[in-house]
Parts: sequence; structure tokens; C-alpha cells
Amino acid sequence: MDRPRLAIFLVVMFSAMSFAPMANATVVAVGQSIDVVIGSGPNGISRDFELEIPDSEVLTNLNLTIDPVIWPSDDVLTFESKTDFEDAQAIMDGVDLNQSGLRILPMGYEWDFEGSSQSWTFGGGGWAHGYDSTLGSTNGVHSGTSAIYTYNGNYPNYMGTTYYATSPIVDCTSCQGSWDLKYWKRLGVESASYDHAYVAVKSSSGSWTNVYSSPYGSTNDGSFTQQTHDISNYISGNSQFQIRFGLGRTDGSVTYTGWNVDDVMLEPRGNTGTGTANWTSPAFTQRGLMAIDAEVPSSALFKWSILDADTGTFVPGFQDRSDLSVDLSAIPKSLGQLRLDINMETTSYSPIVHSIKIGGGIIEAFHEDPTAHGWMGHSGFSSTSGASGTSDFQSPEWVSSTPFSRIDTSLSYTGTGDLQASFDDGQYIAIPENGLYSLSKPATKIAIKFVSTQSWTIDQLSLDLHKNIYPKNTRLDIGVDGTNELMFDYPLSNQTWLYQSQFTNGESMNLSTSSQSGDILLIPVQHGQLDGFNFFVSAPFARLDNVSVTLSSGTSSFQLDLGMVSEPQLVRLNAEQLETIFSAQAGNSFPATSSANQKYTEVSMEVTSSNGGDIYLTGYSSYLWQGTSTGDSDGAILRSINSELPDAPLSNGTRTISIPMVLDSAGRISIGLVDLSSIGSPEPISMTMSNQTDTLVAGLDWYEFTSTFDLGPMGISDARSHILSEGWSSRFDIDGSLVSTGANCQLTIGTCNEALGMTISNHSATFNGSEVEFFYSVQIDSSLASEQSLKVSSSIQMSNAVSQPATMNFGLGFDMGLEQDVEVVDWNIISASGIKTPWDALYYDPNIPGMVDVELKFKNLDDVPRSGAFTFNLILDGVVVSTTDVINNGIASLNYTPFPTAPSMVLELQITSVYGGNIIWKVAKNGTFLPDDKGPLLLSSSVNFLDHRPLDQPLDIVFNIGDRPVLPQHAVAHLYPSWSQPIQVDLVLPDDFNTYQGDYLLLFDISQASIGDTLSGWLEVADPAGHLMPDAGSSNDPLFTIKFGPDGAPEVLADGLGWQHSGTWLHPDQEYSLLIPLKDVNGYGDISAVEIDLAADSTENLLIDWDPIDGCTSSDSTLIL
Repeated sequence: MDRPRLAIFLVVMFSAMSFAPMANATVVAVGQSIDVVIGSGPNGISRDFELEIPDSEVLTNLNLTIDPVIWPSDDVLTFESKTDFEDAQAIMDGVDLNQSGLRILPMGYEWDFEGSSQSWTFGGGGWAHGYDSTLGSTNGVHSGTSAIYTYNGNYPNYMGTTYYATSPIVDCTSCQGSWDLKYWKRLGVESASYDHAYVAVKSSSGSWTNVYSSPYGSTNDGSFTQQTHDISNYISGNSQFQIRFGLGRTDGSVTYTGWNVDDVMLEPRGNTGTGTANWTSPAFTQRGLMAIDAEVPSSALFKWSILDADTGTFVPGFQDRSDLSVDLSAIPKSLGQLRLDINMETTSYSPIVHSIKIGGGIIEAFHEDPTAHGWMGHSGFSSTSGASGTSDFQSPEWVSSTPFSRIDTSLSYTGTGDLQASFDDGQYIAIPENGLYSLSKPATKIAIKFVSTQSWTIDQLSLDLHKNIYPKNTRLDIGVDGTNELMFDYPLSNQTWLYQSQFTNGESMNLSTSSQSGDILLIPVQHGQLDGFNFFVSAPFARLDNVSVTLSSGTSSFQLDLGMVSEPQLVRLNAEQLETIFSAQAGNSFPATSSANQKYTEVSMEVTSSNGGDIYLTGYSSYLWQGTSTGDSDGAILRSINSELPDAPLSNGTRTISIPMVLDSAGRISIGLVDLSSIGSPEPISMTMSNQTDTLVAGLDWYEFTSTFDLGPMGISDARSHILSEGWSSRFDIDGSLVSTGANCQLTIGTCNEALGMTISNHSATFNGSEVEFFYSVQIDSSLASEQSLKVSSSIQMSNAVSQPATMNFGLGFDMGLEQDVEVVDWNIISASGIKTPWDALYYDPNIPGMVDVELKFKNLDDVPRSGAFTFNLILDGVVVSTTDVINNGIASLNYTPFPTAPSMVLELQITSVYGGNIIWKVAKNGTFLPDDKGPLLLSSSVNFLDHRPLDQPLDIVFNIGDRPVLPQHAVAHLYPSWSQPIQVDLVLPDDFNTYQGDYLLLFDISQASIGDTLSGWLEVADPAGHLMPDAGSSNDPLFTIKFGPDGAPEVLADGLGWQHSGTWLHPDQEYSLLIPLKDVNGYGDISAVEIDLAADSTENLLIDWDPIDGCTSSDSTLIL
């Protein structure tokens, strides 16, 4: 069975890993280092780093350096072009994309002149608002009660110029396509040869063009009519569009009423806007800096919100905001996909969104004075051309809560100068004006400087910050067998080497500040260094005042006073505060979650406010950029490398072995060789296990291992004398990804030293020439953590080195190497009579103490744990009534005494792993039980106490049983067949337990019985409360006995038949005995009745009746029986 399992394991392991090409492998010498690149994950692997070791030798010392290398990822999402904004997943309403940027769809403009002149200006010439009094309120307006007009009555002679009524300016920057000017007029004017009337529009060049001139031939409208003019050529893209109506000049004779104008409209022939626009982005997952390049006129409204893409609801703290840059890292990643929702409103000029960057974007378009945004050094500014100057132009400092390792710059400018950047308060260095620049290490702060001594004008600067991907689940896996000899990752799930983005209990905390609230954080520490520590605080539902955060580590603490908190704000620790954290840990032991390769310090956090309320903590980020060195002279790395050496390629007397680096994400790691030494070694021959298993557990078993070594390759023919004279010992090691443990065993005394996580109870050595065979009897302890794969090895501890080991791998295929997680398979209530009632039967006897049995097994195994590894609590009605850590063959027992008068009983189980293993519940943890003080009764059955049955028919017996409130669910027949061993058979239960009586069926196979065989039996029937059914028989007093064979009539035997006295007369008051011998093929139990007539030859009725239950009876009073 082992070979198929091994084959499956290899297929699964190799198909799940991504291998870097072997062609790039490099043999690394002492003092050298190489970068290994893993292009994909999870389980991406590189074998590029190789070592050379002399043949027949083993490593005795290995010292490596392992450093992270930047791995930037461009996750910045940009919306800039029309195609970007028109994405198929975007939602648009009232949006115009006909020009550059995102704008409000042009709306039709209308002036009905009701209530006022609606910002129209009058240039004299009799223009007025209302109506011509000579025409009256009916004839002087088209609709409503007001219009604009010239003069009450006719206009005068000799008007020397044209007088206008002019509209307010209309911003038609977004106006495209065909547009009409419509208005209702009642015009009276003499022929254009003498008098003049005009309608004109203002073009984008600022000039006026007449779209209507009064004709040659007098005009004298008798009523209002609507006029329409095509103004498409004048309004398109015109931000200063206007309309005007003119009257004059006039000659010296003949006058008319002039202009009466009402209901003027500018109207597109296609879609018409409403003055509002809404654009919702496609769903995105990016966090980090978001920047919006937008021009917002003072008369317009611009606001944005972040939505949950799944529900469409607002993300707290990100609703109806107008700022143009924000860090979205305050939004937990667990929220999933988001959408940006932009809303714009205007009555004149439209806001313009030129571009949006999400996930690490910075945009400076200089639509307003750069000083307002923290820029310094410019001497001029124009909203159309940007900032200008003749000296250095210095930006503010931008902060990203997410570390970045590459930037993509885009600078639009004229003039002369050089672009420089400072990262994390460092020196300014030159960067490209347009293009990519990679950092040597991740940063979270950036400042820009444009260095110049000559004139320049900068129109726009944009930066994409490419976040750094930290190596995830970094590990060395020698042999690529799933057992990681070296791991670096954070103890919390989904956290990466040197970068943490979760609090201890998740990526967000919701705390109440009415009293002090807190959480424990784990911060990575390497050589006392931390590059950054920050998080966001917000109070999205109610503003909090005088908020303070206290961080404590060891005996040191410091307080951050944040003041008023509402929208998310970033909290960053400075260098002095970071030093406080580390100084508090000086000389103290690190928490249990630390390892030799990665240290963590504990920091507790408390938040308070003066007015109380909920505060939200998100976006936690602590990080450093520091490698590690690992020295191994007696550990898992050396044992694994040495075990692989016999199969490593041999060339020119050396073997070449790779040191595989494995990541769960794409990344780059630098590995350096500091030191290496080797020595000759005995050769491992084999390692076997007598009680073979694929998974080790901390159970009852003692695992027995045998290993064999040959000292012949070292020139030693007498292994016994050499090993004993040199004082060598044997070594037994267990190596997993999470823990390594081992013990030295002294051959002279046959004992092994204590080792973490295991016990060796028996050890011996057997010698045969140059060979030695070691035997170990090992039991695993619960303190070891579960391991996906595990390597067990035996080696010889030489004077100054450990030999090449003999090894065995556990965790093949889908099996675990070491399983410490347990499953709660079942639990039952054991009544005083020993009846086991399942947890879901939900009834109990309120007058009798009981016991709960809890059954545990290791996950997916039949092995059971030992006592002391788990603590069991039984809680009755909220009170712990029994506690134990004793486990007998996988069963823990807890006693309880119910309250007799209680209307119900709630039982709950609490199980705690002493060493932190997972507990998987296959059944419910609790149950509510109702009292039941009545037991079941056998009402009838289809079998007699003594019965017979034929052999040619199946045996089925029906027992009718009654009980309340529910029928029994435990029903077993104990049977004693004469042709085989005793057996227990479960009765077939009724379909409905909620009735007062039901039929229980016994089916039993009698195919092996012969004529004359018998079957006796009794019942064990109990209700859910544990009450046993009385009168059900026992092993000494069966409920029934059945004889098998063909049926036949009973026979009266002549031998012995008759009265048992010598006389021929019967006298009153004397006792007489009558003997009637009977015979039946199936025994007397098959005789149901006998009738004896003492006066058969007369008419008297002297009858005696017999049956198996009542014996002899008579209805005749003269017969005394």
C-alpha cells in the first residue's frame, strides 16, 4: 500500500508547485549571494541556489543570509480617457463624455420670466419686465403673467442705436451636436428699410452674430408665435454663450409695438441634461491612495462616496466627501469589492473630472494656487497653465499607509529643470520625469522637488505608487517533501514575512470608548528595528471628542492624543515612539509565537474618548525591511540536506544539492552563503517502522522505529568498538515546518535525554561488524503542533558532527504528518442503569443522577487522544458541575445531578486543548432536555413464553410497547440460539416516536437452524430518559423460548394414563389424582389447552380445563381442584 501512496504524494506535490527553470541554478561559494526569483504562487519554488559538498561527507555547519528584495506591483487603476469612463461596468446618469473629462450632460435652459427678469440685463431703449400695458396681461404675455418687452405702446422715432435685452452667461463647454434657440414673440416693427429688430447670439470667439433680423416689409404680429433658430455652430464648446434681443435704430415716422418676448429656451435636439450627473465606477479591490483631478466651479457641487460593490451601501466614513485625495487603506479588505460614486450638480458651469487614480495615485494639476496644497517655491500661478517660477519648486510630503517600492512619474512642463524625490525623509535623488523608478527598499513617504535656476511652468504632475509585494509564506523545503526546515511567516493567517496588516483578532477592531478597550498586537522585530507602524481610526456614526490611544509594551507605554475623530485619519508612530516599544522588550522573552527566525513583540492598545461611543480601527500596518541569518550546526536544515546527499548529482568528487526556496506569492529573495563545513560520515542503510502508519498522533500508541548504519565507508570494520570508544551516541529527531525536536540516546546506558514533544521509552543498539542497528520506542506528546508533513530521522552523534541521517516521511498524499486536531464524534447521557442515550434524544429522569460520555478521535483517524491533553467541562443550566482531563479509550466521562423540580435541563460541553489544537465538533455542543419520569411498558407481543416456529418461514416477532411522552429509541434483543453464539440484535423501530405505543420488530436469520434447535431471548428497551422496560426478561429468565420444527397434533399416551388409586369408585370429600401423559413434537409449550370430561358417558357436565398459564380450572362447583 505504501508505493501507491508515495506515487500519489509525488504527483500531488509536484503538480502543486511552480518550479523556476533549472538552467539558472548557481553553485554559490562562501561569501557569495544570489537573487532567486519565483514568478508565481502558491507553492512557487526556486532551486537556483546550490551548494557543493565533497562526496561521502556531511555538512556540519551551514550559515546562510536570507534577505527580501523589492517586488513592485502596479495595481493602480486609472480613469482618464473616454474609454475608461465608459467602461461597460460603470454606471452613468446625466454624464457628458463628448469632450475631455467627465462632465454634466448639457441641459436645456429656459427663461419664463415669471417673478423676475431672471438675470437678464436691459440696456435701455424701453426694455422692461412685465407686460405692455397697452396690450394688457392677456395679450402681452405668452404664458403666465410676465414677459420682457419694449415700451408701453409703440417705440419712439429717431432711436439712434440698438438697445438690447441680454441673457446671463450660459456655460456650454459640454454642449455638442445640434442646438436650437426657441422663443415666443409678438413683434411690431416697420420695414428694415426704416426700423430694425434683431436676435443675436455670442460665439465662442466673443463676437455677436445675428440669427434673426426683421425683414424688409413691416412686421406686426397680432399674437405670440414661436420662433426657432439653429445655433449649433455658435454654442458648441462655448463657455460664454449669451442671447440678446435688440430694437433700433428707427427713422422719423411710423412706429409699432416693438418686442414682446416670452418663454425663451436653449434646447439640444438630442439628450437634455438636468443639471446633475452621477458616475459610478466599475467594481475594484484596490486600496491605497486615491486621487481625483477635478475642476469644481464655486457655483457647482461635487461630492464622492465609496460603495460596497455587493450591497450598494455606503462605506462608513466615505460618504459625500469633497476632498480630492484620500487613503482607501482604511477600508478593510474583507469588505471585498468597492465602487467610487461621483455626484455633480450645477446651475451654470459644470465640474470637470479629468482623471482618477485608485490604489496608489497622486495627481497635482494646479487648478488652484499650489500654496493651498503645501507647495513652495513658485512665483506665479494660472488656472489654465499651472505653476511657474525660476527656482526650486517643493511639494508637500505624501504619506501612503501601504509601502511602495516603485513609482511611475508623469510630468508635464515647459522650461528647464530636474525632477528629484525624497523617500521616507531621505536625501533627494534624481528620478525620471516620465517613467519608472525602483527603490532599493519599500517606502511609505514621498516628497518631490523640481530643481531649477531658470524659468519653468509646470502644468501637471502625476505619480503612481506601485505597492511592494512582500514574500508570503517564505520557507526552505529541502527535498521538496512538504516539510519546511525554515519558515519566516507571521503566526496570524494570511500575513507575510516582515509585513503585518491585521490586528490579533482580524483586520479591523470596533471598540467602545465608554470604557477602556483594547487588543493585543504582534509586531515583527529583527535586530530591534521597525520601519513603520500605522493604523486608521474613525468614528463614522458619531463624532468622538478628545480621543486618545495608549500603546503599551512591557513596562513602557505612551499616549497619542488624536483630538476629534470622525472620518478615518491615519495614526503613525515616530522613531522615538517605535524605540519605546523595543526598549520595553529588552531582556524580556518574546511571545510563544516567535521563532528562531522571526521575533515578535506584544503591544496592547487602549482607546478612550471624552464623550464615549464606538471607534473603528482599520488599516493596521507594521513593517520592516531587514533580512535574517541562520546558522545551523545541529538542526533540521543540516539533517535534511545530509539525508538528500546520497541522491545528489556527483561530479568530480563533489555532490551538488539545491536549497529550494518556496513562496506562496511571486517574489524575489536574496540568499547568501556565509559559512559551510563538512566531515566524513557513516552511511545510512535503512529506517523502518514496525507499526506502520501515515500519520503520527499524540495517542496511546508507542511507535517502534529501527534504523541501520554502515561505518564501512569510513574504513571502520568494528562498529561496536569504534562507537563505544569514541563515545558516540544515537540521535532521534522529528522535524516539521513548525517545530523540530530531538533526543540523544547514550548507548552505554540505553537511555535517552528528555526531548520536547516526545518520549523514548526503550532504546537499544545491535552491532554486526561494520553495521549498527538502533531501536527506538517513541510516543508523541500533545505539545507538538499539527504538521502537514513530518520527517522522522535517526543519526549517529559523532564527536563533533551528526552523521547523515536515515529518514522516514509522514504525511503522504492527503494525510497529515502529525495530527493534533481532534473531532468530537459524539456524546451521550449514561443513565444509572447504564443505558446510553444520544445527545439529541432530549429527555432525562429528573430524580436520578447521570453521566455524560464524550467521544473524541483525531481528525479523520481512528486513533484517540491521551489523558491530560484536553480539559472537559460539563455545564448544567449555566453552572459548571463537572470537570475532567481523563480520557479512557477516547471517552471522557462527566457526572451531573439534575434539579428534580426544574422544568427542563440545559447541558453544554466545553472542551479546551491544553496545547492549542483545534477541536472540530461533529455534533452539537449543547442540548435542552425535558423531564420524563415514566418508563416504557410491554403491552403485547407475537411470541409466547414457550413457542414454536417452522423453519421454512422467516422469524419475525412484533413487540407492542407503550411509553410517554415519547417512545423508546433504544431497543435491543439479546438472543441465545442453540446453533451459534449469543448475539444482540437491534429491533426495527417504529416510524413515529411521538405516539403513545408502537410496534418494534425483531427480524432474525434462522437459516442455519435445524429441527429441534431453540432460540431464547430477552429485551433491553429504554426510553430517552434512560428508563428500562420492566418484565422484559433477562439472561437467567428469558422473555421467550422458541423451538424450531414442523407442527404436529399433541398425543395422549396410554402408558400411565388413569387414576392414581386402586379403587373403582370416587367418594366425596376425598382427594384423587388423575395422570394424563401428553406428548407434542415441539414440546409442551406448544400445547395451548387440554379439556378433561369426567362424565363423558352421562349428561353431567364435569369438565376440567388446562392451559399453560392458569393450569387446571373448572366451572363445576362440585369439583375442587
